[in-house]
Amino acid sequence: MESKTNLQYKDRLFRFIFGAEERKENLLSLYNALNGSDYSDIDGLEIATIEDFIYMGFKNDVSFIVEDALNLYEHQSTYNPNMPLRGLFYYASMYERYVDTHELNIYSSKRLRIPTPQYVVFYNGNKEAPDQEILKLSDLFTAPSRDGGCYEWTATMLNINLPHNAAIMDKCRPLWEYAYFVDQVKQFNQDHPIEEAIDLAVKKCIETNVMANILEAHRAEVTEMLMNEYNEDKTMDLFKKEFIQEGIQQGIKTERELANRELQTERELANRKLQAERNLAKKQTLKTARSLIGFLSPDIIVSKFDISMEDLMKNPPDDEGPQA
Repeated sequence: MESKTNLQYKDRLFRFIFGAEERKENLLSLYNALNGSDYSDIDGLEIATIEDFIYMGFKNDVSFIVEDALNLYEHQSTYNPNMPLRGLFYYASMYERYVDTHELNIYSSKRLRIPTPQYVVFYNGNKEAPDQEILKLSDLFTAPSRDGGCYEWTATMLNINLPHNAAIMDKCRPLWEYAYFVDQVKQFNQDHPIEEAIDLAVKKCIETNVMANILEAHRAEVTEMLMNEYNEDKTMDLFKKEFIQEGIQQGIKTERELANRELQTERELANRKLQAERNLAKKQTLKTARSLIGFLSPDIIVSKFDISMEDLMKNPPDDEGPQA
């Protein structure tokens, strides 16, 4: 059995509402709200999903090219400044598919025409964010381009927490209902466990005719998806806390290692100084002892100065001068 805490769960609620074939009208409503259009040909709408992304095109290539946009929609419940990089990877895959499908020759001397990318991230996390934020790939670069080239890829992040983006919500009732339902879950979760909060939000929305058709027909699935999203966010928070704690512990360990090295260095310097002083004292003692050779017997000198006969009888260093 698949665990609720499995991060690779089957679906998200946002994609369930806007990316399902049986609810094409929701996606078309969202597209029209974002682009100021009034398309109504639901049957001509083609939906393909890649993980959390929703790709939308039209079966009629002419209509698609006239629209001239390759749309990718993604939902995020946590703030992620790396979305432009993720989007770049997925668009590379989508453009490769587009080129193959339309049998375009990228080695041709003729300039090809490809649809314009429109990458939108729908954000409803707890971190404060403006109505709209343009996330840039260039903000991730470790350094500015040295040759002056302009390498850019963007993601348009829309905050769909109520009451943000009211104008878009007014034009797309399914988006507002989704945002309202999620908001109710968050409010109930302030005083109730998450599973109970979801259940209370479901009941209230059904009573007020918000997402009622979906919630009545797919109550268990919706609860499962929200539980998975909640558990994923909670798990990611735990990971972040663990990483921070590991960083703190590593910092403490590093400081201790540096302190131990400094202490060890100080001890080594002290030992070297002490050894040098001992060597100097021994050298002075031997010099004095050797100066008495010829006046006292070697046995007496060795005993008096507590040195070995071998050291006494060694040839003295040049700086000591000749024995007396």
